[in-house]
Amino acid sequence: MPGNRTPLKIMKNDNKIIILAIAIILSAIIVAYAIMNKPVSSLDDCYDKVYKEYKGEGYDDAGAALIARKYCLKGVSF
Repeated sequence: MPGNRTPLKIMKNDNKIIILAIAIILSAIIVAYAIMNKPVSSLDDCYDKVYKEYKGEGYDDAGAALIARKYCLKGVSF
């Protein structure tokens, strides 16, 4: 009978729908993370690159952050 198939009964009997739903949710999370994990501007990108470079040279967090901020804001007037 066509009226006997409620959405809950369909999901209980058909595991393909559940697997597809989980795959869609996981792919959406992966895509969202990939998009949101990038620097949003050229200034952010500059800061990230310079900070990592000076951090790798042995500077502490504050020193690398200060140098990166000064380097990337050089020539920018407020």
